[in-house]
Amino acid sequence: MKHSYIPPYGHACCPHCKSEFDLVDAMPTVVEKLPHNDTAIYMMCPECHAAYQAAEKASRKSMAHQCFANSKRADLAQDGCIYPFAVTSMLTMELNDFDPVAAIENGHGLTREQYFGICSGTHDFCVFPGGLTIVAAKPTTSGAA
Repeated sequence: MKHSYIPPYGHACCPHCKSEFDLVDAMPTVVEKLPHNDTAIYMMCPECHAAYQAAEKASRKSMAHQCFANSKRADLAQDGCIYPFAVTSMLTMELNDFDPVAAIENGHGLTREQYFGICSGTHDFCVFPGGLTIVAAKPTTSGAA
C-alpha cells in the first residue's frame, strides 16, 4: 500500500476530516461489524471525536458514513496515494495489547490466510510475553471415537 506520506510515529489521519493527529490519547469513535467476523475500529481526531459524541443520531450516521467511505474506497491524496487513516480492527487491537498506536503502526502481522482463518474460527492464536504470536489451525475432528 502506497501512502501519501508517512506521518511521525504515533500519528495518523482522521478518517472523517483527513487531518493528521496524535493517536496517544485517541479513543475509538465508531466501530463497524465486518462480514468476515471482525470489527473495524475508526479513531477520529479530537475535534471530530468531540463533534461525533455531541451530535444527534442523524449527524453521527453521516459522520460514520464519511469515515466508511473515505477508508473503503481508499480515498486518494492529491499525489494519487492513500491516506494513512486511523483505522484498525479488533483482532489487530488484541494482538497489540489493545494499544491503538501499536495496532495502527504495526498492524496484525499475520498472513491473509492466518487473519481470515482466525476470523472464521478455523485457526487459533496465542500471544506470548514479548509479542511472539503463534497461529495454529484447529483440529477438524472432534476426537470422538
